[in-house]
Amino acid sequence: MLTNLTLKIFKYITSKLAGAGLLLFILFVILLVFSTGFNLYQLVEELSSPNIWFLIYIYGVLSSIVIDLIVHKLPKLKRKLNVSEDTFKASLYAVAGFGVFQIWGLDPFTIFVGVIGAGSAFIFYLSTRAAEQVKSFRYLFAILIPLFICILLTIDFTSKSGWTEERTDSSYAASFDYLNGRHEIPIHLEEGEVFTVTYEFNNANGAGHGFHIRNDKNQYVGMEHINDDPFLLQLNVEETGTYKVVVTGYKVSGNFTVDWNID
Repeated sequence: MLTNLTLKIFKYITSKLAGAGLLLFILFVILLVFSTGFNLYQLVEELSSPNIWFLIYIYGVLSSIVIDLIVHKLPKLKRKLNVSEDTFKASLYAVAGFGVFQIWGLDPFTIFVGVIGAGSAFIFYLSTRAAEQVKSFRYLFAILIPLFICILLTIDFTSKSGWTEERTDSSYAASFDYLNGRHEIPIHLEEGEVFTVTYEFNNANGAGHGFHIRNDKNQYVGMEHINDDPFLLQLNVEETGTYKVVVTGYKVSGNFTVDWNID
């Protein structure tokens, strides 16, 4: 009896995870083909967003479970609406997918993404139904594909060519023919210090590039702009550690200079 119950619970959970896994796979394909143009570094960066994983795996799975509870606990509502269980569930999924984006207010943009959310929620529902019926589908999208994507996210696809660099105690300069990915400049900072940094990037081909700082836990660190200068920033160090000044580029060529001062 316990074994049967355990198997039912396992099937139920993996069916929900399969719904999330299919959505993750669809997003993976869209980002790979249309958004990043098969740029694996950019793909990994975009898929690493915590918001994606929260919406699909936390909000999506929990909403699906809550909808099951509503349908189970309120059978009279379904009969009162005179709809089938599938239609009732699909409608609740659409409401959940649309409604989450209206938290930020009702405007054309949130309505647009809400419609996409409703469509995604409907796909989630259909995939849970498919997972309940087809074991291979359930294991593929609940376990194998998410595992593959998680492994992919651990790989640094940065590529460089023609790279030359020069570092001093308070500066770093590099020139390159090609950068697709990131370059990290480690700097040790002590609690209570004030870290001021300037950043200059000379772009030779018009490709995209960026700049940010992470702490030794690999978390983004917020900095203050000085005198409204976007390239002059300051950090009041709250925790001792090795911080990383991170310069990113997407198929870019050129050079950059980073200068800093520690008080």
